[in-house]
Amino acid sequence: MSVPDLYTSCDAYDLFTYEEQALKTCSDLSVYAPEVPSLPQELYNCLHKKAVKFNEDYTGDHRVKTWVDAFTDSPKFADLHDKCYLNSSMSASVAMASSLMYHVQMRDMEDSIKKLQEEGVDIDDAASEHAAKIRQTVSGIVDSASEGAEALVVACGLLAGSDNDYHSLDADDAAVNELAQFLLQNPEITAYFEDMGRMVSDAETDKKSRLSEGMSELYEVGRGNSLSRVLPSELCKLTDPTLSSLFFKDFVEGGLLQYELRGNEDDPQTRGPVIMCLDISSSMECHNRIHVAYAALLALHQLCVSEKRSLRVILFNSRVVKDVVTYDGVRANAKDLLKTIGTPVGGGTDFEPPLRKAISYIDSDSREDVIIVTDDHGNISDELAHFIEDEKAKSEFCLYSFFIGGSKGSLGTVSDYTYSFGDDFSSESIRDSKMLSFV
Repeated sequence: MSVPDLYTSCDAYDLFTYEEQALKTCSDLSVYAPEVPSLPQELYNCLHKKAVKFNEDYTGDHRVKTWVDAFTDSPKFADLHDKCYLNSSMSASVAMASSLMYHVQMRDMEDSIKKLQEEGVDIDDAASEHAAKIRQTVSGIVDSASEGAEALVVACGLLAGSDNDYHSLDADDAAVNELAQFLLQNPEITAYFEDMGRMVSDAETDKKSRLSEGMSELYEVGRGNSLSRVLPSELCKLTDPTLSSLFFKDFVEGGLLQYELRGNEDDPQTRGPVIMCLDISSSMECHNRIHVAYAALLALHQLCVSEKRSLRVILFNSRVVKDVVTYDGVRANAKDLLKTIGTPVGGGTDFEPPLRKAISYIDSDSREDVIIVTDDHGNISDELAHFIEDEKAKSEFCLYSFFIGGSKGSLGTVSDYTYSFGDDFSSESIRDSKMLSFV
C-alpha cells in the first residue's frame, strides 16, 4: 500500500488503520473535506501517533499546512491528543468531525476573501488579519473537538467500567457516539454523574482500606476438625496411645469438640445482580431532579460493569414504562442505556408496579439489590408492604431507596437502607447524601 504525500509523517500501517476506522463511519470520506481530501488523514495522524512529526519537504496543498500547524499549536491540542493517541477509532471520529468543521469554516473564509477581492481590497494587507482569524477559528474547533473527545471517553468508560483504560476501547459503535452526544448536550447530568463517580471511587477506596473483623466471637462448642479451635480435652487424647487412635478417627470424621466462632465475613464476589427502579413521573421535572436520577443511573451502570454485576433498569410513573437490561454481566448495551436516559418524563407515581416487577426477577439463590430512585410522591399500601416483607423473608435481597428532594415517606418504612438529600444538587450535597456508597 502506497503512502500519499502528506504533511504529517506516517507509514502504511497508519494509513491502513485510518481507512479501516474511517470507512466504518462513512463510505464517502470526501464529504468531510471536499476541497482538501487529505485533511482527515492529516488530523488523524496528529491525534493517533504518540509523537507528531512533519515532512519538511511537503509541497502539497498549502491550506493543509496552515490548518494542521494551527491545529497542533492550539492550547487544547495536548489535552485532545492525550485522549486520542493509540486509539484508532476515537482518533478517526474526532479527525473526521474536525475536518467537517474545518470545511465549513474554510468555505466561509474563502467566500470572505473572494468578496474582498471583488471590492478591490489588497489581500496582502489583509494577510495578517486573515491568519489571526484562522488561528482563532482553529482554536475554537479544537476546543469543540476536545469536548467531544471527553464525552466519548466518558461514554466508553460507562460501557467498559471505571477501571478500564479508554485507549483500549472501541468507539466505532454508533450508539456509543450517540451516548457521547447525549452527555455533551446534557452537561448537568454529566456533572452530577462525575460527582457520583468520584464518590463511588472514594467509597471503594475506603472499603479496601478497612480491615474486616472476620470470625472473632466465640459463641458455642461444636464439632469439627479445625486444629486451631480444638478443645484442650481433645488434645489430651494424643498423650495416650489408645486414645490417640480415637483422636485421629474423630479428626477424619470431623467429630472433634471445638470452639465455634462468628463475625463479619462478607465476600463481595457473592453479590448478585442489581435491579434499579427509576421514577420518571412529572414531579421529577421539578428542580431538575430527573437529571440527578439519570446521573445516578449512569454511575450505577458503570459500577455494575466494574463489578461484573448485571443491571436491569425499570422506568416507571403510574405504570412500568420501560424494562431493559443495560448490562448482562458480560457486555454493556449502549443502545438500551440510551433508551433509558432519553425517556421523557410524565404521569403520576405508583410504586407497586415497578416493585412487584423487580421482585418477580429475584432469584432466591442470588443476592440481588433492588434500588429505587424517586422523589417519593407516592404511597405504599399495607398490602404491598406485607408483600415486600414476605418476599424478603423468602429471598435474601436488600431494598435501597434514594429520595431526591428530601422526602422519606411510606417507602422508607419498607426499605433496608434510605438515602436522602434536598434540591440543592451541589457536589457537597451529593457526597453528603452517601448516595451509591453501599458499594
